[in-house]
Amino acid sequence: REHPYPSCANQTVTCWEQSRTKGAGPPSLPVHCAACSRASGRRGGGRGDKGNMVIAVRGDVLVVPPFECAWLSEKNQACQALGEAGEGWFTFEAKGSNDVTLILNSRAGLGNKRIQPTRSRLQRQRIQANEAEGHECYTVIIGSHCNSRLVIERNAKIVHAVAGIRSSDSMFIAYWLSFNRGSISVGYGKKLGQNLLTQWQDAEPYTNIRSLGFSTWDKYVCYKRIQGHSGPALSLDLTLPLAGGRLRAECTGNGEGKAASSARHVRSSGSGSGDCGGDRGGRPRSLQHLCVDKVSEGLTVDTCVRILCLAEDLLPDTDALFQRALDALCRHFVRVVEERPEEARLLSEACLEDILQRDRLDSVSEAWLFAFLVSWGGHAVGRVERLLPLIRFPQMSRQELERVQASAMHGESAVLATLVGEAMETHGHESGQEEGGEGLFDACEVAAGAARSFLVNKERMIELHQHRDPFALSRRQPRQHPDTKELLYVSDGDTHGLLFYLGTNGHRSAFVNPSLTRVVETSTSAPHGRFTQPGSITSRQHVQTSYFDPQFDMRTGRKESWWQVDIGRRRRLQCNHYTLRHDSSSDFVRNWELRGSVDGKEWHVLRKHENDKTVSKPFQLASWPVNPNPNCRHGPRKHESQSNNSNNNKFRLFRIVLTGPNASKMTTHRLCMCWFELYGYLEESPF
Repeated sequence: REHPYPSCANQTVTCWEQSRTKGAGPPSLPVHCAACSRASGRRGGGRGDKGNMVIAVRGDVLVVPPFECAWLSEKNQACQALGEAGEGWFTFEAKGSNDVTLILNSRAGLGNKRIQPTRSRLQRQRIQANEAEGHECYTVIIGSHCNSRLVIERNAKIVHAVAGIRSSDSMFIAYWLSFNRGSISVGYGKKLGQNLLTQWQDAEPYTNIRSLGFSTWDKYVCYKRIQGHSGPALSLDLTLPLAGGRLRAECTGNGEGKAASSARHVRSSGSGSGDCGGDRGGRPRSLQHLCVDKVSEGLTVDTCVRILCLAEDLLPDTDALFQRALDALCRHFVRVVEERPEEARLLSEACLEDILQRDRLDSVSEAWLFAFLVSWGGHAVGRVERLLPLIRFPQMSRQELERVQASAMHGESAVLATLVGEAMETHGHESGQEEGGEGLFDACEVAAGAARSFLVNKERMIELHQHRDPFALSRRQPRQHPDTKELLYVSDGDTHGLLFYLGTNGHRSAFVNPSLTRVVETSTSAPHGRFTQPGSITSRQHVQTSYFDPQFDMRTGRKESWWQVDIGRRRRLQCNHYTLRHDSSSDFVRNWELRGSVDGKEWHVLRKHENDKTVSKPFQLASWPVNPNPNCRHGPRKHESQSNNSNNNKFRLFRIVLTGPNASKMTTHRLCMCWFELYGYLEESPF
């Protein structure tokens, strides 16, 4: 049980010295340098990934690893406008602890990455050679210099810097970037010119900029909702006010509502009030803004619809109040519809359109939303037909779709018939996979990646999804409650998982093993012993020997080795990814299942592995996607519910069960693991 690569796994000087040059202290988990990663054979993402340090697409999120770059395809209209007219602007959302990097370049694709600004003679010669070849490059870095400023570089030379502008590692922030013949403007929000952070004009502008790259430095950065716009870009205008005080940004997920960003995303200059509706120059707020704050304090389930209608009549002067009332309505939409149905029917078409477009909405199911829409429209096809594409029919069960087909509106509306037919094809594709017996990884990938809005090819080019229906992708994505916490898988051993979140009290304190503090409860099939400690799996520590022997199960009538974690009665997790790590032995797992349960009696198979040879080295980390759709081949068992209601996919208990022999010739039914982590959507109730 000796590790063949002690320099990596035992956290000795070799890896620590290489990581300390980046400002890292003694690591809480093994730090892997590039050489050690190759030596230990680390692999991420299960079958199909060649390594953990690759550009990946997780649903609708682009994950860029350190020192990599993904390029927007030159087929994009905005990139074409850059090359032809020399101007274009882009919007995106980003999340990262530092160095959210955008590269405006004359060349794109494989081999072009962020240029390292160094004083070495070799690097200076490389930059001079690039300039001689006509290579032109601007780099915009948000959160540069240890997340302390915004920097603009011209061929790796800093030409402009603004202190106090930081990125956020706790939430996605919406940004916009404008380029107009050497004039670069950066701001946050989704509208061009809104919340300007900085502007800079190149005295000798490059004229051959053709592409935009999304990169990072030494940490992972996540991007999503990338869009290019071919309209006129923003020119240099010194009269535009800069965003001062505490920066505000769109909420995580779908950008609805407004919320104060974390202290990591603060512009130090200026003394603004910190409110979106306030004066950015620090002057006293107007009577109108004070009235908006006072009325917002009275937003309840009983008053949100009336306040929303009042604010809508007074737009645009009451835009801040309108957004707050709309957010409150979406947070308690079920209660408002059930307790005050007459007021809910007074909502305007524009308000209802905004509500149904949201990814985060309080709702019972998509069938319930469809029934409310029909009731709101008075069963008139003409009034609701424009809003029908916003209902996510693929999230309905087959029985619910059949009831929609039997309704009178289905025969009157061609739009509804098309949408229901599309949903039926989706269900038919999933059932075909179940009967056809396709690969385990492929079956789960279909559901996990069904809502991808872009792809990344081998040349690192981002190909945005083009579809005539702008809501085609969103219909395949289940809605989440506004209070749901998204725990996004980024890389093996990252700090974005559920157990790390609970161990740090929601990223508010240093990590403590949640099993020791009784935040979670762990158990196993084997009695506790020196090498059988269930609580050590959640400690994020390097455990050389950790295994669990089988125990006879009365329900299945066979011996099973398993390890289980209970996240608490107030919590439910809709899991979409999980990570485990092998110990120092050679008893590699080959046949096992990830199961979920609410009460510990009925178990759902979330992911099934048969002769999976992903884990092949001691101390190896590996991750797999989990299919959130119970209709998948490896979803709930046949005798369980087959509804698409997202509540059926949220569990309290999770269990790793060894279902077949491992790679050992001696202890074939021993489950060996020393690390476990879960990712997905977390719901916490106050009681």
